[in-house]
Amino acid sequence: MSALAKDRQAVRICAPLLDRPGNLERAVLVLAFMVLIAARLPSVALHGRVWAEEGTVFMRNAIVLPWPQAIFNPVGGYLNIIANLGGIVAGRLLQPEEARWVGPVTGLLFQAIPAILIVSSRLDWLRYRICLIAALLLIATVPLAEEVWLNSLHPQFHLTLCAALILAMEPARGWVGRFHLLLILLGALCGPTTWFLLPLFVARAVIDRSAPRAAQATVLAAGVALQVVFFFGAAETNHAPFNPAATVAAFFCKNLLLPTLDYRTADALSGALRPMAAARTVPAAIAIAEAAFVLLGGVLLWLHGQRALFWMFAAAVLIAFLSYAAARGGAVDMMVLVAGNRYAFVPQVLFALVLLGLAATGRGGLVWFARAGVVWLLVVGILEFHDDSIRRSFFVGPSWMAEVSAWRSNPAHLVRILPDPWVVDLSPP
Repeated sequence: MSALAKDRQAVRICAPLLDRPGNLERAVLVLAFMVLIAARLPSVALHGRVWAEEGTVFMRNAIVLPWPQAIFNPVGGYLNIIANLGGIVAGRLLQPEEARWVGPVTGLLFQAIPAILIVSSRLDWLRYRICLIAALLLIATVPLAEEVWLNSLHPQFHLTLCAALILAMEPARGWVGRFHLLLILLGALCGPTTWFLLPLFVARAVIDRSAPRAAQATVLAAGVALQVVFFFGAAETNHAPFNPAATVAAFFCKNLLLPTLDYRTADALSGALRPMAAARTVPAAIAIAEAAFVLLGGVLLWLHGQRALFWMFAAAVLIAFLSYAAARGGAVDMMVLVAGNRYAFVPQVLFALVLLGLAATGRGGLVWFARAGVVWLLVVGILEFHDDSIRRSFFVGPSWMAEVSAWRSNPAHLVRILPDPWVVDLSPP
């Protein structure tokens, strides 16, 4: 077979992957993504779950507080309106036996929204079938992300991801544009992580001289203002002192080691760095490498006209460093790789999507490096997808139905929930 014939055969083989899927296929991809999300914690998807503060705090608040107070009650120093509403549905609108489905259903619905934004994006490189599939897989296989999986506590992080994607994508008009504004506002009313994006929204509105961008920045600013004026309590968010060395080390561990190595290797390296970070030191090589990664990455993306990728990259860097610096318990705790991964989820996804964008649009050796990087991230994520020895606490514990039955027999019984030994008091005030 001649070289030309081989090239034509390769084109025919690859053509389906480079096609632009229609609307029906895009909807199927979102449904497949949701199935994959559920498959990560199959026991929760099949049997339901009441997880940690879902029961102990938000469901209990809904039981004992008046409706208006339960909806707008700040927890941990800020309003988390989705968690509050989830607690009201579980604690007031459903029978206790059915409350186990509120978290998984709420979590699944909000986890699907970033997928919807991606499959409906007008970015050229996200219109190809192979890129859409890869993007959804990169989100679904983020290592150790179960903390934000299938619960009503952490839609705030999926909404932050939505806000970052909206920042990077071309502004939409009409009902789609209004939907984007609603997502930005909801993100701001669910927690501080979305707030970190306000400087970037303002910067992009000024640089682009765009009215839709200005509207996005205004809505986010309004949400932040509502939180700060009426709900925010800084003293309740984090009592740990700021540790810049630990913040730098946490970024290295969470966003460079964890996505690219198997968990046990990454954890061993992170554990070796933790004593130094606690002593407020960090190896100079790590600090220099991170500075080069951030500065060179941002400059090169900007100079080469990769504006959507630049804004994703900038959002990832800003969210990561501010989240680790302000994390509950402090940045040193972020170096325990099974802890605090809710703070790492959004930056991990955004960095992976930047790499995918470079794989689709880059030139020369860069494109092959980026493609190899995407494949490697997917391999690591898929291999770590089900390591039950790590994530057992997310689905192994007391039976909700058995506990509710015991409570019906004895109203003084405190219902045990996941993770053990958390409990919730279902008795009325």
